[in-house]
Amino acid sequence: MNLINHVLDVNILPIGGGVFISDRAAAPTTNSLDSIIRDANGCAQFVGGLAPNFILLDWVNVGDGMKAVDKLNGF
Repeated sequence: MNLINHVLDVNILPIGGGVFISDRAAAPTTNSLDSIIRDANGCAQFVGGLAPNFILLDWVNVGDGMKAVDKLNGF
């Protein structure tokens, strides 16, 4: 079982360590099939070439998350 955390945060208070929240405006791009697959393929090199079969997303109802999971799981 492999899991990736595929999120994009925006710093809303760039003081000290900052305050980061999910970037809702970028969710369609961040959660696109291409973006998720590219991230998954980048992670695969660290676990023996196996792509993740679970993806953690912010705004799971936006974008192609389910399509990406299906593709990564061979469906």
